[in-house]
Amino acid sequence: MILYYLINAIFARDIFSVFLTFPLFVLVITAVMNRKSKYFDIHEMVWIIVYIFFVIEPVQAIADGHITDGPVDVLYFTRYELMEAMVTIFIFFSLYLYNSVICYRQDHGFRTENILIGQRMMLVAFVINVFAFVGVVVTSGGITNLLAYRLEKDVSSTDFISFPILTLQISTAFIACIAHIGAPRNFKYISTLIIAIILILLGISQNPRNAARYFVLASWYPVVYIFMRGKISSAIAYAGIFFGLIIVMPLMNLVGREGVSLDEAARLTDFGGGVLRVPFVDVFDMSVYNIAYMESHNWYFGLKSLSIILFLLPRNIWTDKQVWTGYEMGAILEDTKVAGTYNLSSFITVDFYADGGLFGVVIGSSIFLYIAHRYVLQSKVTLNGVDLQGAIITASVPILIRGPFGGNVYLTFAELVLVYLMQKASRIGSK
Repeated sequence: MILYYLINAIFARDIFSVFLTFPLFVLVITAVMNRKSKYFDIHEMVWIIVYIFFVIEPVQAIADGHITDGPVDVLYFTRYELMEAMVTIFIFFSLYLYNSVICYRQDHGFRTENILIGQRMMLVAFVINVFAFVGVVVTSGGITNLLAYRLEKDVSSTDFISFPILTLQISTAFIACIAHIGAPRNFKYISTLIIAIILILLGISQNPRNAARYFVLASWYPVVYIFMRGKISSAIAYAGIFFGLIIVMPLMNLVGREGVSLDEAARLTDFGGGVLRVPFVDVFDMSVYNIAYMESHNWYFGLKSLSIILFLLPRNIWTDKQVWTGYEMGAILEDTKVAGTYNLSSFITVDFYADGGLFGVVIGSSIFLYIAHRYVLQSKVTLNGVDLQGAIITASVPILIRGPFGGNVYLTFAELVLVYLMQKASRIGSK
């Protein structure tokens, strides 16, 4: 991480970008070097994504007041706006590190409860999984539409209910995989056959050709994590993340969104250029634009943050529910032809800042991170020795930091709820 930063600093187009990112770089290195876990976990995923999104990308992109090769590259930003955006991010992750350290000290030595997932739960998960897959096919407009490139899909034939059914398919696949690694020897052959069927069905519904990159990661990382029994080394994880960003993500973007073949995508992609300009990363860009955007808008005094907390509440019930700031800014950029889409990156501090500037960032980040660490990140339950909750959240970190948080947290939330219910059922069944 240090060497890669130094290489990018040497080739930086604007020396100001190095001074701008250095404090956060130090924070990231401090956090990584003081990690207590022997294996890759949620916190390391957070720090590597912070490193790429908010340290490396600004160094690579900032040049003479512009953030190049992104959705706002035609706009000019002052150094004050660049610094204030970085301050909002530094505040959030300083508080994140503080909460991580405090929670570790308080929970150190806490005995984790391990729930055994047996044959019965595996068979139940298998049956549900097959029916869920059939439901995904039906509600997605048939197998042809399900398998189509994302660009070619007939969205009008896809029912909204396909999302919760897909979540059920993904979650039961995780439970079945966990049951498989704990299956007794006399059940191993049947168990292997069941897992093969489940993973084939998962591969049909969630693959780089027909699914969003986030859904592919959220579906397959926990599977890998389960079969590795959570013992993924940090070095392998870091190498995989960089390989994914520089090689896999550009290919998936062309294959899934443009509908080109894998061979053609490989010919069109400049893999070497990704080393000094990580592609498709624009989170810092939008954080800076938010500073300029709010100069001509009034504060929302908590309404933006409240819309995140109550993300499950439909707008037809809460008619005055605020649109997440990322979508709001994206719509303006799309209308003015600055950007080609409204669906742009938007880290959660964008909404906190819209609620009350830096004061809003401090208050919003403090409350959000306290809740996250107390009730979500500190998992105390494993299934057959595997921290499935941790795997699900780890796979979700990139898209949740990319944002908008309120618009992307649905899958993570639904998976955690379904896994919790099956976990409860297993605990009751074992009594």
